[in-house]
Amino acid sequence: MGFSVQEISRIRKHIFFEEHPLSDYDGGIVHRRYDASPDMAEAWLRLRSGNPRPEDIVLLEHEWAEASYYDAHPGATYEEAHHAANVVSNWQNQIPAPTYEDYSAPWR
Repeated sequence: MGFSVQEISRIRKHIFFEEHPLSDYDGGIVHRRYDASPDMAEAWLRLRSGNPRPEDIVLLEHEWAEASYYDAHPGATYEEAHHAANVVSNWQNQIPAPTYEDYSAPWR
């Protein structure tokens, strides 16, 4: 699947900036951004540099499906959106081993 500029922008907003209804330790729901993920950060760096791995495309497909689910189902929980996205594209079962990207190097 190819992605338009608008779709990549929506995925980026979903991953890095939006608050989501996440379960807390007491069984309640809190609205906050996702926790930082080194795996996701490395994937995003590879994508930005134009050197994606196949698994990085799976991540984009998953996050696009998750964002689309939230858009179509206002009030959905993270668990619902994540489950629906896993049916489309299950990145968590394909996360590549760390590549230890050099974060100080230019990304191009």
